[in-house]
Order: sequence, then C-alpha cells, then structure tokens
Amino acid sequence: RAPRRHSAPWSIMANYKKISAKAASEPYREEIRSAIENNYGTRPPKLLGLLANDDPAAKSYADWTGKACEDDKIEYELREVQKENLEAALHAANDDPTIHGIIIYYPVFGAEPSFYGGCMDDYLRDSISPTKDVEGLCHTYRSNLYRNVRYMDEAKTQKCVLPCTPLSVVKLLESQGEYDMSKPSGNRLAGKTITVVNRSEVVGRPLAALLANDGATVYSVDIDSIYVMQRGRMVRTDKTQENACLESDVIVLGVPSKAYKLNPAWISPNTMIVNVASFKNVDEDSLKKIDNVKYVPLVGKMTVAMLERNLLRLYENFHRGATGTEGPSGSSTNSSKAGSDPLFNSPTMFWSLITCVACTVVSSITKFTLQIEGNGGAVHIRRSESREGSAADTRIPAAPTSIADIWVPTALAESAWTEGRPHMKKCEYEPGANAIASEWAKSSRVAVSPEGGGPARTGRGLGGAWSISLMVW
Repeated sequence: RAPRRHSAPWSIMANYKKISAKAASEPYREEIRSAIENNYGTRPPKLLGLLANDDPAAKSYADWTGKACEDDKIEYELREVQKENLEAALHAANDDPTIHGIIIYYPVFGAEPSFYGGCMDDYLRDSISPTKDVEGLCHTYRSNLYRNVRYMDEAKTQKCVLPCTPLSVVKLLESQGEYDMSKPSGNRLAGKTITVVNRSEVVGRPLAALLANDGATVYSVDIDSIYVMQRGRMVRTDKTQENACLESDVIVLGVPSKAYKLNPAWISPNTMIVNVASFKNVDEDSLKKIDNVKYVPLVGKMTVAMLERNLLRLYENFHRGATGTEGPSGSSTNSSKAGSDPLFNSPTMFWSLITCVACTVVSSITKFTLQIEGNGGAVHIRRSESREGSAADTRIPAAPTSIADIWVPTALAESAWTEGRPHMKKCEYEPGANAIASEWAKSSRVAVSPEGGGPARTGRGLGGAWSISLMVW
C-alpha cells in the first residue's frame, strides 16, 4: 500500500479534532446506569479491586474505578494488601459468592519470577476465575480472543469478556466511524491498516489481535521487530515503522516511556491517533499541522466504562440466579447453574456431571465437593461443602461420553485445602488424548500425584483452561 503523504506539509490546518474519551464513554455509562436501575434491584453487581503496589498510575486507575462505580451505582470495594498476601486475597475473592468481578491493579511483582513458573504477575492474571475476570486477561479469555472465539457457549448466548483497554480503543474507533457498521460483524475493519506501537501481553498484543480479527491489517511494532497481523496470522516484516505508520489509517501508541515520541513526519493526513500510554507518545502541537487528524490523548475513562460493562456481562453470564443473588425485584433466587456456566452448556459435560452425581448418590454419602480448575501446567483444587462420609479413595466415574477419568485420593483431597487457600499440583500432558466436546479446551491427560509422593494416577482430563466439580465420598 502506498504511503498516505501529507497534502501540504506543516501548514496550519483547520480540521484537527481532539476526541474526549470521557464524552465518547458517556453513552455506555448511560446504558450501565439504566441496566443497574432497572435490572438489579437493591443488590447491584459487586466489583473488588486489589491494590498491592505504590504505582501512581495504578492508584489513579483504582480511584477512577471507584468514582465511576459510585456514580453508576455499582458496588465497589478496594482492598489494599501487601503483595506477599495478594495471592491468598485473590483466591478468597474467587471463592466469595458476593463478589462478581475482580481486578488487580498492576504491576505488582513486575518481571519477578513465580514459584509456579513464569512471572508472578502473569500467574496472578491466570489465577482470576473466568467467572470474575473483568479485565478479560486470564488464560480462557486470552485464548478465545486469539482464536477469534467470541462466545463462551455453543448456543452463542454468552459473549466472551474482552480486555478493557483494547476494547476501549475499539469503541473509540467505532465512535469516529473507523468501523464500517454496514459490514458483517467480524469484518468491519476490512480495508483498514492500523499500526500498534506496543506488543505487551496486556495491551498491545491483544489489541492487535482484536483489530485483526475484525478485518484490519495490523502492524505490531515493538522495540526490536515489526509483525504484520491478519486474522489468525502473524508474520515478521522488514517494513520500517515509518512506512507502517505512513500507510496507516489509525496509529495506536502505547509505549510506557516519556522518552518515546512518534515522529510527526510519519503521520499521513486523515489519520486517527490513539494514545493509550500513561505518557504522551506524540507532540500534540505537531498534530495540528497535519490535515484532518483525529487525536485521542487519553483512554482511561472509556477503559473504566468497559470495565463496568464487562462486570455486567460476567454477572449475566455466570452469577444471575446463583444462590443468594438477587434478581430484578431484589428477591433472592436459587436457580440451577446450568445455562449460565459454559461448563454446563456443553451437553457432553453436562451429562458427564449428571452421571458423576448419580454415581455418588448410589455409592455413598457425599463427604465434600472439590472444584478442580486447570490452566496451562497447573491444577487448582478447591474444597467446599464439608459433610459426613467415608474416607475411601474417590473417583469420577466415566460417563457414557467420557470427558474425565480423574482419580483423586482422599488423602490428597483432605490436605489440598488449608485455611481457605487452594493447593496447586503440577500436571503432565500427553498429546493425542481424547478430545472433549468443548471449543475452548484442548485435549490432554492429567496426572495428579498423591500427597507424599508415590505413582501418579492418570486419566483423561481437560487441557487449556477448564473446571469441573468432583463429588468426594
């Protein structure tokens, strides 16, 4: 594509437009306020913020969130904790049925390594339950975004949560007509070229994937490389940042450094510039000399609106009708989880769990329930509903269309829970295991080792991100 050169370089133009993210977010805030007033009675959804650092930007984001939630009648609680206690606080929030959304204000540990592998901040992101992840950054939502999976259920009634900052950029582009709404969903950026200067796992990479999945050709620029991203494809290119920017209809800047400034000579007329960094990555005065430039200096207000929107989506997908949750009239409801949780929306999964429960009833009295969640190389085991029962080893019986055959010795189950904190065991993966009837999980075999060593008991399991309830008797 030929560069979109300046029609009259450096002459003063009258068509410069500065866009307020606050003003652009107001229609979404109005929708949120209306939904809260009309649908949630006296018990609105609750968002919990966890702050475990002294970063000024994180504190500002927490303050913006609290103020917006207060204005929009959403219940919000900020818990400031020591970073050494953050993991325990997160797991407690995951298990608290009165909390419907969780946000951690990063960075906390930065690139500091984790006991569990990788860095600790990434581990924490993946430890937020998909049913409460308002930022849409856990493994389940990231995986769905990159694979262009837009729904959590086969019936396509539960939309996936998208990362807040990338989603805020999308909504700002929509507000300025960059999306062609006459085209089918998923193709409304067809013909557009966009450069994203940042390839972080939190903003740049998911944003580039989101735009590519909507039909754009995206140049993903980082400090040492440039990639071209199109739907499902990412290929390195020798194109320079200058040429990528000159070709672009939209340039998104997210460099976390005050030293970085985009060269204004790389900006063509009729370009939209979106600054998502906490620093100004472009000189605003220079933009006024380029014809028909649109500029968004800050996206924070729209990001907070998308955070609230995600909270309502999580509530509708997973929490409405749960025990103790109030419906529109404020009355407590007690409906089944089936139909609101993607785990139960797969017929194979549903009937497998029914079989599990039936076998439990026939065999003996349930002692307690284990919630087992898998993600990457780890299994999280959570225990609840302690009851009287036998101490025999426990097993999920194979269903007619078996999705799981996981053995969990009672000794492991009993020791897996200490003071409300989950115990984590490593998994072993064996490629080629039977696939399961779920579009968002990979097939694998899972090995859970008994406490104190000994041979692992293996069986067909769920790979990727998954969860299943085990009845222990």
